[in-house]
Amino acid sequence: MKKISNSRVKTITPEQIKELKLKCRVYEESGPVPVLISIVLPTFNNGNELYTTTLTNIIGEVSKLIDDGVVDELLIVDGSRKKGKPDYEFIKFLLSVCISRCNTFAKEVEFVKSLPEGKQKAMQGRFDFSVRFLSQMDATMQKIFLKHNLLSEDEVWALNKGKGAGLWYSIPVTYGHILCFVDSDIRSFDVSYILSLCKPILDSWKSDRKGGISKPGVVFTKAYYTRKNETEKDFKMGGRLCRMGARPLFSALSKQGVFTGLDKVKYPVSGEFAFAIDQLKGIQFSNGYDIEASMLCQLWKKFGMDKTTQVEFGVYQHIPGSEGHVRDMFKEMSNAILYWASQYEIRGKINEELLEKEFVSEGKELTKEYKKTAKSLEGFGYTIEDKKKDLKRLKSFSSTLKKLLSQPHSSPKLLKAWKDIEIKANQELEYSYQNLKITLRKRINKFTSDVIFSHIFLDKSDEIIKKYTGE
Repeated sequence: MKKISNSRVKTITPEQIKELKLKCRVYEESGPVPVLISIVLPTFNNGNELYTTTLTNIIGEVSKLIDDGVVDELLIVDGSRKKGKPDYEFIKFLLSVCISRCNTFAKEVEFVKSLPEGKQKAMQGRFDFSVRFLSQMDATMQKIFLKHNLLSEDEVWALNKGKGAGLWYSIPVTYGHILCFVDSDIRSFDVSYILSLCKPILDSWKSDRKGGISKPGVVFTKAYYTRKNETEKDFKMGGRLCRMGARPLFSALSKQGVFTGLDKVKYPVSGEFAFAIDQLKGIQFSNGYDIEASMLCQLWKKFGMDKTTQVEFGVYQHIPGSEGHVRDMFKEMSNAILYWASQYEIRGKINEELLEKEFVSEGKELTKEYKKTAKSLEGFGYTIEDKKKDLKRLKSFSSTLKKLLSQPHSSPKLLKAWKDIEIKANQELEYSYQNLKITLRKRINKFTSDVIFSHIFLDKSDEIIKKYTGE
């Protein structure tokens, strides 16, 4: 598994990515095309002012890459709701921010409005904006799956909420050959995050028209970093789930010959990663806190670690959750890892009594690394008291792990793999997976256009933003 250091990340330029995109070719039925990049941004309105400010900044930074021709599409996947329906006020706000910050998107909106039949075409879902909006609460989207018996009512209901469902939705509707996922609560967000996640895939792209080859050698990139939490005195290391949960667990498992190689992943639960789209169809997305861990386990089985690259972001800051929230996350993540071990018939290798002890031992050993890391960073601290808090978390996680090991594991909140949906769609008379993709894309286009042309005008976008934020 390769790594890209933060010093190298900082040297990657938008021009490099644009050149690589043009050199890399995908051979479609209509002819060869350059590689396209789609950004997927899952959002949820929690009423937090800091979150709204953070999200606005991320949209602004991604917009620069769209305007510069580096990124081809931004898909915002929103799980917000009001009284069982999409939160249209929040949606109007986000699309207004996109119009205000993204010149390309604003010009597209103005262009469509200026055409004699432009608005009609857009309202029919026949215009692909560079920024598109998907609401997980969109009942019309859900009915498409039910109409063709592709999902059950319970499976459709599960799509109403959850980050995993939002990411899952993006697979058939995006146009990119590379999908780059980023969380929407990153306070330290920088365009280098996207550039560095996409570059290893582009660097490894093999294009040979005669040989019919059009694929990358690296299929997955994942971010790692040092999380930064502010206190009154200094900065503390965040990432409690990773530091005292995911890393020691994968290390302890690896010692027993289970998921060997995943112990080398520096930040197993990071929400920033990029995929070559064709590799995602066979992955089962989880709609729980284990989404990243479940993804890693499946990639480990399918590819090993040779086709994965880790990218270092350096110091990273986001909006942290509560301590209780972290305990819930650890429980779901650990349960999922044990589930996949059973699925791959390696659960029997686990010495359960020894695993709990090794988990604690690995966690204690990692506190030495965290102290050293904090010492190397300006303004950071890792005091004796900080270590005590980490060891307390480790003890709590250990207790949770012990309970999970003593009882039958339960299945994670897994969503159906798109490969299975493709097979089922292709079996229907006069229907296909291609029909499904076209229908879903048109629906998203129509939803985006409906909001824009029913509620937003170019000269009103700033007014909508000010009204929503109260500024």
